[in-house]
This record gives sequence, C-alpha cells and structure tokens, in this order.
Amino acid sequence: MQVIKTNQPATLGDLIHWEVNPTFTTEDGVLLAGSGGVREVPQFAVISQITASKKLQQIDFAGSGGANTAYGVALLPASAADGADGEIKYLRRGPAIIHAESLVWPAGASDANKAAALASLLAQGILAKTGV
Repeated sequence: MQVIKTNQPATLGDLIHWEVNPTFTTEDGVLLAGSGGVREVPQFAVISQITASKKLQQIDFAGSGGANTAYGVALLPASAADGADGEIKYLRRGPAIIHAESLVWPAGASDANKAAALASLLAQGILAKTGV
C-alpha cells in the first residue's frame, strides 16, 4: 500500500490546550509597519508591544522600549508592508494553557530569554506547558 504524507497547516488547537473564553483571551492588534521590507510574524510567535506606539511585533530580546518583553502570542501568521501597519490576532491574556513546544522564538533566543518571556506570559495568565 502506498503512503501519502501531507503537511497540514497548524490549527489553534496546536497551540491552545485550554482557555477560559476566546472572546476574553484574544484580541486584534496593530502590527508595526515593516522597516526596509515586509515585517513577517509567524503563527504562534511570541510577540511584544512597543511602549511608545502600542504597536506589536515579534519579540526582540536585543530590543528595548517593550520590544524585549513578552506581551502575547500570535494566533495566525501576520505581515505588515514596508511603511504600512498591519493587523494581527493574538492571545493576550488568560486564563489559558498553551503548548510550550508550539511557540515560535526568534533566532538566537537563549534559554534565559525564553524563561523570562514565559514568566511574562504567566503573569498575564498564559501558562505554557510541555507535553499537555
């Protein structure tokens, strides 16, 4: 018998194990415009909020002004064109339990960076667990 393998797109169930109510836990936000190109945020990426503008982007551990602090998790892939803000749907608050192994981190993220980001998410009621 021939075996056919397919790659199915991720679903929200691949990230969210449990949440109290999606109407309460998720939000739509403004994705910071691309700078010199398109800004891409992968599905399930940990995101941050820039303090001054209140706009969102993928977390940048080398950044400042809120860019290096976890604020939520992107539920769908998002993009913003060069010079134009975009839209992003994200998990903003709990109570929620998410699959830690599904989170997307920027290249070079250290274990200490990840631990600090997970602590920030936990402070918002989002518990990331492995193997749930």
